[in-house]
Amino acid sequence: MIGFIRTVKPDEESIVKPTRFSDTVKRYGLRAAIITFTSEAFTLVKDALDRYEGLERVPLGCLRAVMSGEVGVFQSYFGSAASAMLMEILVAGGVKYFMVMGAAGSIKREVKAGDVVVPTWGLREEGVSYHYVEPDVMVKPDPSALRTLEKSLAEAGLDFKTGGIWSTDAPFMETLSKVREYSDMGVLVVDMEMTALMAVGMRRGVKLAGVVTVTDELYSGDWKPMFDSDVVASSEKRVAYAVVKACRELSSKNV
Repeated sequence: MIGFIRTVKPDEESIVKPTRFSDTVKRYGLRAAIITFTSEAFTLVKDALDRYEGLERVPLGCLRAVMSGEVGVFQSYFGSAASAMLMEILVAGGVKYFMVMGAAGSIKREVKAGDVVVPTWGLREEGVSYHYVEPDVMVKPDPSALRTLEKSLAEAGLDFKTGGIWSTDAPFMETLSKVREYSDMGVLVVDMEMTALMAVGMRRGVKLAGVVTVTDELYSGDWKPMFDSDVVASSEKRVAYAVVKACRELSSKNV
């Protein structure tokens, strides 16, 4: 029995290709995309646009989508598989620049609900990334996308932390021993998608960076959810405007 995921070799072709599902994206001529996961984040990003229009049809893996010029905003289903499938279809449709606006739980005492974290590397406990890059590869955001995002957040007056993110397919298996071990390694937060999207970006040669707002805390061993708190809502609103600005700037550079 095979007890591991074999990374697909560069010269291997997939039988089912994302180009079969990308006509909707190609039709609109999108060059850049913002991927969100919650209805609240999607609405905040949509409201941060000067103007927008709905897409007649949305790609697989997507709940809702709007566009403003060459920038599309997509609410993905939760999880690494769905969001990676959406990203693959967007790439096949011509999208080259990605910003991810996510949410995450804190696994470090110094990181509190409402804090903003920009992941600079990822610890991979989801299954998707291993299909795209070898197990010994550390997944990271694109350097130019990361610089653009950090600049936009700073210009918006947002204090943010940088460090590792732990992405997992099993949120009900986030144990205190794992939290302590990964926190000691420099991981700040845990989510379900970011490392998979970093891996897709690295494999496909597109530019991606992401930012998460801390919505809950796990570091004490007791779960402290604060999804609906004022401090989280305030941070997410400011992050949304910064992400829109960063995405437009990155796309306009044509790098």
